[in-house]
Amino acid sequence: MTAEDIKKIIAQGEGVSVEFKESKEKLARSVFESICAMLNRRGGHIILGVSDKGRILGVNPDKVQEMLDTLSRDMNNGELFMPTYYLDFEHIEIDGKHLIYCYVPMSNQAHSLKGVYYDRNQDGDFILRNTELVANLFIRKGAVKTEDRAFP
Repeated sequence: MTAEDIKKIIAQGEGVSVEFKESKEKLARSVFESICAMLNRRGGHIILGVSDKGRILGVNPDKVQEMLDTLSRDMNNGELFMPTYYLDFEHIEIDGKHLIYCYVPMSNQAHSLKGVYYDRNQDGDFILRNTELVANLFIRKGAVKTEDRAFP
C-alpha cells in the first residue's frame, strides 16, 4: 500500500468499509471490535493514527513496533478471537507521520471477540445482542462458503 493509496482511503472518510483509530500512544482496544465487525460484514480498511474526522495525527514512532506485535499476537489468540484470523499490518509513513494500516477481508466464517459477535453498519461496530441477529450472521456467512456449492 502506498502513501497515495492511504491518502485516497482517508479522503473517503469513515464508513462501512473504512475505520480510523487515533492510537497515538497506545493501541485502541476497540480496534479489535472493528476488525471482528469487518470480518463479519464485507471487509475494509483500518488505519491507526488518524482521527475520526480524517486528520492524520500519526502514531508515536517509538510505539509502532509494540502495537504491531500486540495486533499480531492478539489476532492469533484463540481466547480473544474465535476463530483466529491472520492479518497483515503495515507501518506506513505519510508526511513525516507514522501510521499503521490493515486491510481486513470479508471472512467466510462468523468471528467473535471474547465470545461477543460484532457487525458493521455505517461507521460503527455493533454488538449482536440477540439470537436472531447472531443466527442471521451465520446464515449470511453460510451463503459465502463455496465449499457447499456445486459449480459446473
